[in-house]
Amino acid sequence: MATAAERTFEVLAGGKATIERDPNDELDYTLGWSTFLARSGNDTIASVNVAATDVEVYDTTHNDTTVTIWVRGGTASVRGSARVRIVTNGVGAQPRTKDCTVYFKTKEQ
Repeated sequence: MATAAERTFEVLAGGKATIERDPNDELDYTLGWSTFLARSGNDTIASVNVAATDVEVYDTTHNDTTVTIWVRGGTASVRGSARVRIVTNGVGAQPRTKDCTVYFKTKEQ
């Protein structure tokens, strides 16, 4: 089983995280937004919305710079995804909206 550190990812421009998982896993994955937020005047996360396909995101938490999603389910051999959208507080400007899609390669392990 992957450690918490192995389930932590930094959101980078153009990056696409693909995570291998078993359909019986119920695990948390943390997305770090520090790089994006630093380029936005050290803005902070105000809210989060998640839309999932072929996996269930059953809980979501966030702080100023990270979002943690709890994922379960999925169908073996089917690629699932979770689109994580943050809205910032708008430090020095209007609030910003940024999406990151995480892909899940679900297979029996």
